[in-house]
Amino acid sequence: MKIPSFGSINQYYKQSQVKSTPASKGEAKQDRVEISQAAKEMQSGKVDPAREQRIQELQAKIDAGEYR
Repeated sequence: MKIPSFGSINQYYKQSQVKSTPASKGEAKQDRVEISQAAKEMQSGKVDPAREQRIQELQAKIDAGEYR
């Protein structure tokens, strides 16, 4: 079985780069995305108090080396 030389592989790579041209200004527009209310709440960084307490408990165990 013959292994192709690097030059022939490089030729295909160069061809693939030529085909990928940047989009024109009209095509470069991004689609508008609507973010749900739940996603907005997640991004705000507000955490449920019960969950915050659980996180603190786990962090204390991790710091003490007791968490497995």
